[in-house]
Amino acid sequence: MKQVAGEAGFDGARHTEHIVPGPDRIRWPFEASPPGIPFPHGAKPIRGRPGMTVLREPVRPDRPGNPSPCDLEPIHIPGAIQPHGALLAALADSGTVTHASANLSEFLGAAPEAVLGRPLADAVGAAASGVLLGAGTGPDDTPWQMSSLPAPDGGILHLNAHRSGQHVCVDIEHLRRESGDRLPVAKALSVLETFAAADSRTGLCGLAVRGLKAITGYDRVMAYRFGADGHGEVIAEACGHNLEPYLGLRYPAGDVPAPARRQYLLQRVGAIPDSAYRPVPLLTGGAPGGGEPLDLTRSALRSVSSIHREYMRNMGTAASLTVGLALGETASRYSG
Repeated sequence: MKQVAGEAGFDGARHTEHIVPGPDRIRWPFEASPPGIPFPHGAKPIRGRPGMTVLREPVRPDRPGNPSPCDLEPIHIPGAIQPHGALLAALADSGTVTHASANLSEFLGAAPEAVLGRPLADAVGAAASGVLLGAGTGPDDTPWQMSSLPAPDGGILHLNAHRSGQHVCVDIEHLRRESGDRLPVAKALSVLETFAAADSRTGLCGLAVRGLKAITGYDRVMAYRFGADGHGEVIAEACGHNLEPYLGLRYPAGDVPAPARRQYLLQRVGAIPDSAYRPVPLLTGGAPGGGEPLDLTRSALRSVSSIHREYMRNMGTAASLTVGLALGETASRYSG
């Protein structure tokens, strides 16, 4: 069963309490407590009602000076990607390939060691290489450069390139043709037309979650708003009748660590097609320029924290999609 959880953060009130279903086991929209740990982060129940437990995040000194382990996790340099795609990285100035994912042969038909230290053109062809390396002519936030290639299995590969420090990173994925009578663009336009009926931000979020659920077919879509202090609240939700609703539940800032909130501002769309995936390592083979960790902040294939994947599995969430929104510099997201 696929669930889409979501977050949208505007300018909500400050929240200090955390309401979760069940007296014995915590249930989270994005995270679930690991087996045997009924109350994470040292939270204690302070009052309840039938079927509900109310938790309060433990008081701790100022978080910047006393960060949690999750606050310190370098999620931007995981050294691995998700297996539904492959990745190449090349030096922006020379085009020499410095990193290749271990599953490269499944997409390009060439082993990583065959392309490491070689020109990117040897791996993807001169025409595609010229387009993709165009991402290396600007700063890290330069718009992505895209190309396509025939796949060894007869399909089509979609290539997205972006600048990352001294590298150009290339995400490689199979291009899947949509089935059904309506194209995704037509579905999206129909949803966008409904937004004109919104009379408030919360009302707009309600229309957005219903529209996203209709487009994706996911079982649950939520809008999650961050307050100024990082605490969050589910302010809109669309879910199947067989699922327990999360609408109105509030969560402490520690549930979504600071690195994850920063990620929403830098990479506005993220997907985890399979929460049970095994990360695919990035290989360098001693290629020049491959010694430093590769920043995958803007890669659609970036492998996510193992803690987050465990939380998803504990929740029975098979896949997720996240769309980040922002009002000013405040992070927001719809996710699943």
